[in-house]
Amino acid sequence: FVWKGDALWTRVGPVPSDLEKTLDDIDAQSVEGGAARKGTKWTTFVLDSRDLYAVPSMTSLGQFLASSLTFTKSLHTIRVYVDDKLEMTLAKQTTRAPKEIEVASKSSGVLSSMGWSRSGEGGTVTSSSNGIFTLGSPSTSSTRSIAASALSGRSTSSSANRSSNSSSGNAGIMESLTRLTVTVGGESSSVDARYISAPVTTKISKDMSKRMERVTKKKVPAELRVEVFLAAGASEVDGTSGGSGTDGGSRKAHNKSESDVASAITSSFAPSTGTGKIFIGFQTSQTTGLAAHVSAPFVPTVEREAIDLVDPTLRAYNSELLQISGMVLRLGLERAMQGVSERFEAMHEVYLAEDEALIKEARAKKHNAIEEQKAEKEEDEELTQTASEDTTVSKSLMSFAKYMAKGVKTTIVSAVKTIDEIVSNDEEELIRPLDPRPLSFEEREAILLMRSFCAKPSTPDADIGIAIADGFTRVMPDVSPPVLTRTGVVRGNYARLPKDGLEAYIHQNVVRRVVLENAREYHEFIAQCTTLTMGDLSAYIQENGIHFEEYDFVRFLKWWVKFNRIRPCYQYGPLIKRHISFSQLNATEPRSLDKIYYFRERNIFTDDDLPMPDSVIALSLQENIGTRMLEDASLRSWFSPLPVDVWASFISQQPIMTQGLVDDAEARNLVLSMLSREYKRQYRYGRAEGSQFEALMRNLLSDKSCIPFEDPKGKAKNTTDLPTELYLSSASLEAFSGISSFRKVNPELKDAGVSDDFLLALGVRKSVSVEFLFSNLDKLKWSENPKALIDYLRSATLTSQDMENLRSMAYLPALNDKSRTFAPSELYIGGSDLSGLNLPFIRLIQWPSDDKLSAESADGKFLMKLGCRVDPPLEPFLKYLSSQDDLTDEKRFHCLSFINKRLQPGGVYERVWAKSSASFKKMHFLPCTRKDPFGDGTLVKELRAPQECYSDSACQVMGFIILDPEVDRKSGRTYGTSFQLVSKPSPQLLLKRMLEVVLTAKMLLEH
Repeated sequence: FVWKGDALWTRVGPVPSDLEKTLDDIDAQSVEGGAARKGTKWTTFVLDSRDLYAVPSMTSLGQFLASSLTFTKSLHTIRVYVDDKLEMTLAKQTTRAPKEIEVASKSSGVLSSMGWSRSGEGGTVTSSSNGIFTLGSPSTSSTRSIAASALSGRSTSSSANRSSNSSSGNAGIMESLTRLTVTVGGESSSVDARYISAPVTTKISKDMSKRMERVTKKKVPAELRVEVFLAAGASEVDGTSGGSGTDGGSRKAHNKSESDVASAITSSFAPSTGTGKIFIGFQTSQTTGLAAHVSAPFVPTVEREAIDLVDPTLRAYNSELLQISGMVLRLGLERAMQGVSERFEAMHEVYLAEDEALIKEARAKKHNAIEEQKAEKEEDEELTQTASEDTTVSKSLMSFAKYMAKGVKTTIVSAVKTIDEIVSNDEEELIRPLDPRPLSFEEREAILLMRSFCAKPSTPDADIGIAIADGFTRVMPDVSPPVLTRTGVVRGNYARLPKDGLEAYIHQNVVRRVVLENAREYHEFIAQCTTLTMGDLSAYIQENGIHFEEYDFVRFLKWWVKFNRIRPCYQYGPLIKRHISFSQLNATEPRSLDKIYYFRERNIFTDDDLPMPDSVIALSLQENIGTRMLEDASLRSWFSPLPVDVWASFISQQPIMTQGLVDDAEARNLVLSMLSREYKRQYRYGRAEGSQFEALMRNLLSDKSCIPFEDPKGKAKNTTDLPTELYLSSASLEAFSGISSFRKVNPELKDAGVSDDFLLALGVRKSVSVEFLFSNLDKLKWSENPKALIDYLRSATLTSQDMENLRSMAYLPALNDKSRTFAPSELYIGGSDLSGLNLPFIRLIQWPSDDKLSAESADGKFLMKLGCRVDPPLEPFLKYLSSQDDLTDEKRFHCLSFINKRLQPGGVYERVWAKSSASFKKMHFLPCTRKDPFGDGTLVKELRAPQECYSDSACQVMGFIILDPEVDRKSGRTYGTSFQLVSKPSPQLLLKRMLEVVLTAKMLLEH
């Protein structure tokens, strides 16, 4: 090769003898290095560069060389040396021998080699739209098309013909697997590609032939060959790449930089989604829009970078050749999916067993980690109607060409999750049922195939991709492309896509979600698969019925609620319920769901051991399902809350409420507790509702010996009596024991949650008469618990004179003071903040610890009416703080916080402080600190008056007294304002202190 100006020329001549000897030496060295076989002489082309340039990037050079190997027949290995050092090797080898793709004709009506196909679906069109090209060579299509020949069944000497055709290059549509291995610096990366080669017969008119020859200066070939390359490395969908391209198949690389170079090179060999290229000899810049390279004798533009679609004649020729390419791609897909079908069918039982084992493992983990069901927000989702299944395939198939023009992008997701990830979200598992089995080899292979046909617009000319798509749909116009489901490969119109958890109950011909998510565009747009509907489930259950074990039954109900929130279909509810049965754990016989009408409202029936009618769903099931689920609108035709009046009528006739036996005491207490809570709840709804329920309870229970009473000796066989014969257990009747005897309600009833108001409604008595009480009030002792007295007084009808007597008489006990009883005005109501202060100058009223007494409670308000006080007076409080030097920091802080809170605007101490602030500011109750400016930095803590200290801690540097910074911080910096502290000294005082500091400093320096 030589340069002449800007032109490249070649010279041809015999090899000089000295050069031939040199080549022999090189050949001998190659044998030792293993680079070549002995006897093979190198042909060396030397092309000197006109200008020096850097060694090209191994990545870009390798990608160019890989594309050069794509459709070569004789060239299999390329080695790249730089300065006699081997830098890179590219080797292409066939890993699976060519196998013919058999297809069907229109007349036969079946796909003979597609065992998963259905008869009567129509045959295969093998010619382009205007008949310019036909699949098959004259040797196989002289009288019939290749499709009819392969399908007829009369395959006379077919094996011999195929073997001879394969070697001669005139075979039918052949498919093989090819592997490219790239080695860079000792690191390797390999990728598999599916190679399909189809013979094509040309039939054009004389007029078109002349125009072609005039433009191209060549005759139109009578036969030609269309070749395609598809990615075939199933490892791409392992979820490791996370992208949408072929990531190198199997890798052995450890050195990141070199392995990345090798992987980048292999990725250009088997294309990723939308990056396939058109080859006209070498690779052009035109993409196919698919994950497939296409090579054919297209007529290119002058620069050979694109297909000529400008000239009308060339456009017709190239467009129909592109159609044929699309046909070959579709037939390759069909053949590849046939292989997937055969292998998947052989492993189907194994996968089913693996599914079952992994789901059991996932459920076991979920059972151990389950938590209470949380309320879920309603989801708004636009409802769409699924297309009718009666629509014919030819009408339902969206044109692949139109889809391709839309440019829908593929979305590659890593859908395989670990079991821990799957079971971590119970709500998600309902809509995305457990499917923990990793993708099988067959599924990965099917995903890669389907993703290869998830198209993007071809660039720079979108018409190229549309023409290929026309051929893809033309070759089998009435047959949906195949898809892989849980039960095998089926046509797209027979497959169903998972939808909102329906796939958990219908398995036949349903696509796995992980497969769908890795090739969604293929399923939805190309194969035109429809999604599962509630109609599918309803029809299946009506025909076969459905029986659940407990876990699956609970899951089904949760799913039903979730599904109806997304896509309401309440009309199917009653029909589906009639055909469901279930078995509980440890149950001997299954139960029909149609005979269960009620569930417990947990805020009403809070006790688990309450007897229930058979028409109520078992508590264990309700707990697992969740009450909120059972209350959902989608289950209103299935279940309703158990009405309390229905349950009360049922329970009032049971032996536990009529016989009064000791053995039934616990269950009886539970019943009374539940009815008591409902009594209170009804009155919260309104007086009318409460009165109605009170009348019902009195009617059902007032004549029954159902209220337990105290039996100190424990000898009574029956420990219940009529309500009207008993007093409340809280009634303080001991003071009247010398006057009369009383039978009181058993205190255990109160512990069980039965309210006194409910017992009173049934007829239980509260106390003795008010007249008797006043006549003996000064003689009675309420040293421990005055609550019963206060409760009685609150409920009694008291006159103004009665109130005056109660204010002046000493009858209330004080906390920690048993010397005597006190008048109400001598006592304080101890709230939570006051009780903890333990102030010695006030007395708190004695009150039971299990009952919270505050100024806001009913008892507290009544005591305040009697004269009890709430807040201690401010002046004694401050004097107490000033006199107590030994108070702990914590208690002093709590006391100051108590005062500070009430000094705020609107507080009870605000006006008192304002009125007497001058005297209060002189009291030494604030914790302060001071520091000698000339000392060692030691802080001196002491109590000071508000007028003697400052709130700004910066004053301390001059020896001024400041509020303790720690106390100030804990109070939120509010004490300075509340106690009216001055922030900083005045300028005059500051100047005076400055002169004192200077004078002191001079004296210290002199001594």
